[in-house]
Amino acid sequence: MTGKSYLGTLAIAAATSGVPALKTVISEAAISSWYDYYREQGLVVAPGGFQGEDADVLAIDTYSRQQAPGDANRVKAKWESRLKDISQAQDRQHGDYTPFWDVRNYRHNVAQIQCDFVSVHGLNDWNVKPRNVVKLHEALRTVGSSVHHKMFFHQGQHVYLNNIQSLDFADQMNLWLSNKLLGVDNDAVNALPDVEIQDNVEAAKWVTTPDFGHGTGVTNRQFQFGTDEPTAEFKDESTAIFNAEHDTSDSFERQIIQPDSPYSAARLWLPLLQADQDVVIEGTGTLHLRVRSDAPTAIISARLVDIGSAFRLQPTASIVARGNYPLGFDWQYENTLEFAPQKQPNAAQLISFSHANLQNPVDGATAVTVNPGEWVDMQLTLQPTRYHLPAGRQLVLIVHGADMAQTIRPTATPTITVDLKASHLDLPFRNDQD
Repeated sequence: MTGKSYLGTLAIAAATSGVPALKTVISEAAISSWYDYYREQGLVVAPGGFQGEDADVLAIDTYSRQQAPGDANRVKAKWESRLKDISQAQDRQHGDYTPFWDVRNYRHNVAQIQCDFVSVHGLNDWNVKPRNVVKLHEALRTVGSSVHHKMFFHQGQHVYLNNIQSLDFADQMNLWLSNKLLGVDNDAVNALPDVEIQDNVEAAKWVTTPDFGHGTGVTNRQFQFGTDEPTAEFKDESTAIFNAEHDTSDSFERQIIQPDSPYSAARLWLPLLQADQDVVIEGTGTLHLRVRSDAPTAIISARLVDIGSAFRLQPTASIVARGNYPLGFDWQYENTLEFAPQKQPNAAQLISFSHANLQNPVDGATAVTVNPGEWVDMQLTLQPTRYHLPAGRQLVLIVHGADMAQTIRPTATPTITVDLKASHLDLPFRNDQD
């Protein structure tokens, strides 16, 4: 089974059912837990900026009986009843991890996977976020699975990888499928790298690692927020600023990370590192944050950002040649693409982010009552990443409230205070990179 997004998710679902006839999966930008798509640490979130989408909307979009009106009409009452159940059980009022989401977590069943696996994911995919593939991989490791899991990470968003010029992905998949489906003895399991990652600085460069964010060569560094002030605060007026600026989800994501931003008063800017040599972040960072709010609830967001004027890679791949990539059937051709440097320098690049409900300080399943003005110790898990930070650039953490692209857009404006002395960020770095 192969496919991107929902199709790749169906493949994961099938594999974790333990079905013996499935020989291999090539999943691209796929979901391994629906909670990680529609929710995050006690919050209702909007995947990729699609405000309002949820499990009930997806159910309508994928309801295949709509293609046969007669068939749909026969089960109309049952369908409407089931859709109502989904709408109620998903609970858009709260973002807690409930039994509804638990049964939609395929990672519970990774021990049942019987076939070798290939996963493809964009490190800048804020629709199906990288957590989905990395946590699937970690779950396989936890159960001691003998399944070979090959991972490809590119610098794109929610896209395919097959026609990127700098990687012979189709040739590698031909080797893989020849082995898995046709039984060709070509040593595909050992010939394909375990992890292949596209560099974010040097165009067309790919690196291989024995694992992602684990093992020898990866060490953890703790960053304190060096300042003479013990606390810092901001008022979360993001929604009002968003409306005044006539922003969109995309423009908000650009603006919130800029050194000079209309959202400056609604965030904390915390410098972490001025790189005197190239460093590589690889794995999952954890932010330990002690905060308080003058309201009983608040949205807490964090962004890890690369600061410094540079010709960074474009967010979408550019056309290298039109119609020269043969698809192999019905004489169909596709464009060849490549991620190229931008034509103008930009000042900032998002590396990773995280969001949490103040009332869910540790995870989505643990909700607590918070009194206004009460200190809360929170743990926010950043999205997994591999990021090459060149010498001369600065690593900055931004702490803010509502995320206009990812979370709901509240009208409340809580004042949030951070205890800087009692907060820190843990980040994994790879020391043996090329």
